[in-house]
Amino acid sequence: FTARARADPSGLFVMNRSGSTGGVSSSAWGSQRRGQGRRQQLSRAVGPCFAIALLCFLLALPRGGMRPAGTAARRAGPRGAGQQQPLSEPVSGSLDAAFTGGRAGGDYDSESRGAAVEAAESVGAAVVPGADADALDAVAERMTKEISALSRAWRAGGAFLPDHRVTALKRACGDALAARYGSAETLLVSMTVQLPQSMLRGDRDDEAEVKDAQTEGGYTLWLRTAPLAWLPHAVWTFLHNAVGADEIFFHRRAGHVLQAFIRPRRTDGLAFQEYDERFPHEENTLGFAGRPGGPDFYISTRNNTRDHGPGSQGSATEADGIFGKLILGEESSRAHQTALALARLKEQPGGGKMGFVNEKENWIPPSHVPVV
Repeated sequence: FTARARADPSGLFVMNRSGSTGGVSSSAWGSQRRGQGRRQQLSRAVGPCFAIALLCFLLALPRGGMRPAGTAARRAGPRGAGQQQPLSEPVSGSLDAAFTGGRAGGDYDSESRGAAVEAAESVGAAVVPGADADALDAVAERMTKEISALSRAWRAGGAFLPDHRVTALKRACGDALAARYGSAETLLVSMTVQLPQSMLRGDRDDEAEVKDAQTEGGYTLWLRTAPLAWLPHAVWTFLHNAVGADEIFFHRRAGHVLQAFIRPRRTDGLAFQEYDERFPHEENTLGFAGRPGGPDFYISTRNNTRDHGPGSQGSATEADGIFGKLILGEESSRAHQTALALARLKEQPGGGKMGFVNEKENWIPPSHVPVV
């Protein structure tokens, strides 16, 4: 059989039913030649079709390519604004509606704020009618919740955050801030802290000059937010939780931060670790504790760019969220008040392991946090 096959390079040699070999009749030979021709035509057609199918597959991939699997992908993190990897499929059916304000297609439309907001902004009003600002806050809250779900999915090994939805969230937060506080590049915020009795025992020469006009014993921290165009979600998250909060307490005095918590939480904090390299974690800046961070926050008492900036806290790319900086280093009454208040915060007693103050009587509460 092998010898006959080698002697017949045409490939038309066959084996009969009995197992013996023999040649092929002329009619069978013609039929098989026609079959070979059809197979060659099919082969020539399949090549271009396969190339087109491969090209379509590559074009359909997300811009960031296929998601890497495993720990390395999770450590890479959902990166800062403009750096998130696309999401191949939505996590929930309500996600698109949340990011389009309930409309099909498109990002949240800032024009929906209405004529009242436009008129108030045109005259530089400090506060826009509450109903409209409340509605925009509700939109930002809903979008924050949805993006937070994506962040949790990523941390469990799921998909990355999609660029367009993060952009829509940032835009909604910026609109909510503008509706409530007016159009501004940054916002000025005061934070009057009340020293506990454990820190008022014994007279101090400087107490008389820093007593608050409304509440005896008050010290005022003045801070300016980061530019709203850079970090709208971080600024909105802080103000949305801190302004009007029932409880804010400084409860940690560590070597590098003074940390406070906020109760109750109106949101679970940042939906993603919003950070901008133009506003790093330098000394006297305010950032969010945790990953994902907030609404609990801290004051950096030294340059924390390395420890809290990109690629810190065990992440390959993430940084702590950041939203403002204390007013210091200038000739003004606000800077003077802030310096005195900060000095007193650094004297908080009772710091235990990692600087946490376990005794509640030593916690330092800000009485109110208004936007000036």
